[in-house]
Amino acid sequence: MKNIGQTVQQIRKIKGFTQSEVYSGIISRSFAFRFENGESDISAT
Repeated sequence: MKNIGQTVQQIRKIKGFTQSEVYSGIISRSFAFRFENGESDISAT
């Protein structure tokens, strides 16, 4: 089963967006990399 980060990464690539375009001003590029690779998770409080 894919995690949410891998699904987001797949959709982002299909749409042709870079990490910078999607995550700019939201999360750091390094966190985006870890998120998409399943190393970190995003939660809402």
